[in-house]
Amino acid sequence: MRARHVVFLFFAACGGPAPVSSAFIALDRNFQGYTGWESFELDGGNIDEVHTAGTRRVFLNERPPEGATEWPMGTIIVKELSFTTFAMVKRGPGYNGNGAHGWEWFELFNDTPTSVSIKWRGLGPPLGENYSKTGQTCNDCHGPWVSNDSVLTPGYQLLQP
Repeated sequence: MRARHVVFLFFAACGGPAPVSSAFIALDRNFQGYTGWESFELDGGNIDEVHTAGTRRVFLNERPPEGATEWPMGTIIVKELSFTTFAMVKRGPGYNGNGAHGWEWFELFNDTPTSVSIKWRGLGPPLGENYSKTGQTCNDCHGPWVSNDSVLTPGYQLLQP
């Protein structure tokens, strides 16, 4: 079931309502139970890259409607590696406009086998953390892939060939 969107209402200083802005703000609870979502295993990859090396399992909370040209707001993709769990969440229009449009990045911490919490979130990892020996960030790799709305995972394609 898709998580609900958080709607923010802003009122203009003149007393009239401003346009409604909608965004999905992922919280710890949105990641709970992700291991029960649709998933598949990816094998191989670039052995020099921290984020893509070796075997990893990818989870998707919900597929987009047939014929969609972008992933819907509220889409959550989680990628488990040997010792790290990352996620990307479609937050909505206007977010991350200079990178992978609409996507927010996460590192998750598996507190227990049934409990997950957010270690960090935002436009990329905190200062001093990166995913490759060349210092690339989430947006460096995902941002240019506009044809699939910045999702690189094989099998999670918007328009199948």
